[in-house]
Amino acid sequence: MADRGLSKNEYIQALDLMGGNGGTVLNRLKFLAMIKFQLHLICRNNDIAHVSKDCIQRSPQFPQFITVKMKWSKNVREERDCPPKIIVGAMDHRVCVVLALSLYLEKWIKEGAGATTSQWVFTGGNTDSRSTLAAMEKETERGKKQYSDYFKKYVVNNPLFVKDHEEDGKIGTYSIRKFATTFCRQSGVSKYDTDYRASRRKKRRIQDRYTDSQLHWPDVNAVSRLSIGGICLYKPLVQSGITDEWLAHAVAPHIANVFGNGVAAILAKPLLWACMEEESMIDLLVPADIKRDVVAAFVQLQSAVPDGTNPIERVEVIASELVDCCRWPSLFVL
Repeated sequence: MADRGLSKNEYIQALDLMGGNGGTVLNRLKFLAMIKFQLHLICRNNDIAHVSKDCIQRSPQFPQFITVKMKWSKNVREERDCPPKIIVGAMDHRVCVVLALSLYLEKWIKEGAGATTSQWVFTGGNTDSRSTLAAMEKETERGKKQYSDYFKKYVVNNPLFVKDHEEDGKIGTYSIRKFATTFCRQSGVSKYDTDYRASRRKKRRIQDRYTDSQLHWPDVNAVSRLSIGGICLYKPLVQSGITDEWLAHAVAPHIANVFGNGVAAILAKPLLWACMEEESMIDLLVPADIKRDVVAAFVQLQSAVPDGTNPIERVEVIASELVDCCRWPSLFVL
């Protein structure tokens, strides 16, 4: 907690350095996904290390997005204090968590490690819900340390990392959570909505006994500001002939094997966009074997999309506090 918060410029630097430096391709993809998750969910590295496979599901309220349920946190005492949180894309692809997650999961599962019996998304091991708490903690502590060490090596101790002149103090993974909290508040998000997104324990009031723990607007309001550049929805072009079934089986088959077709169809869209995008900075993040397989599958589809045109468009989504008949906020596509 002694770590100071990062600035926005330092956070973007951290993403560039972690994505373009040493280590295996899989490690780069994994740790990039973890640092983006930290911003997106305003959480600790402990929380990220405890994300299990069954936490990631398709949102029943917003079926074009996924949700993540944080099962473990020092901030709460009851499970009802950790309802599922929506995960959305960002128009600034550098911070887009669904793009990072799709690249990491497809590569991780394809290489075999992600298809094992391990319950964790970012931490290896062989524990499950029947294992002892000590055994599970040993695995998550290892994952947490690997992430912290990677951040320290490729960001904090990297001579290419330039600190803001006006900022002093120690930097660590906790700095990301502090940056996310400050960024949310400076963007106009209330303390309550910020705390709700971060699953921070708050003082109980009488109304809390009667209020549903799943409050969509505080969650959507906070994530709309954390998605730098705006919320991004990845959509197939109308003439592309792309269906959810094809996306799950042809673009993200390994994700589908572990997480199901619903989650795979959502994550396959940013994955396909990245594989078909010609920008060099994006191309560097895409594993060559994944790109080869996806491009080959798209060629076999014989889509009507003209050559050189990305079959996936990125559309900005505006969050609104207006509540529809189903009692959750509206998401308007521009």
